[in-house]
Amino acid sequence: MAPPHPSAPPGTYVYNLGFLFERVAATHGSRRALRSRDGSAVSYAELAAESARCARWLLSQGIARGSVVAILADKSPRIYAWMLGCLRIGAAYTILDPGSPGARAEKMLTTAQPSLLLHDRTSEGLAVAQR
Repeated sequence: MAPPHPSAPPGTYVYNLGFLFERVAATHGSRRALRSRDGSAVSYAELAAESARCARWLLSQGIARGSVVAILADKSPRIYAWMLGCLRIGAAYTILDPGSPGARAEKMLTTAQPSLLLHDRTSEGLAVAQR
């Protein structure tokens, strides 16, 4: 059985966190969802739009339900959009902390076997390396 769409009536059990976020964003779109370290804010509507864009891009890269995506990045609104994008399409994700020892990241990558590694180590934003 497919999870209910975000526009399903209140009280409908939503067991896909990505869909649940869409419901919250549709109800509270103008409210602040995230605040960056620099003090800038991102609304639920902005985060929902960015996560939808990320989900479409992930699908275009062959990532689908059951795929695993690794994200190597510091916390930022963009990274939350990527996490939500994964959840929207049913993909799992693992977060790799750039400050962790390399051996830890290597073990996590070996265990998770991601299809895609996203990282923010370029001056132009989020870069992609496919395995």
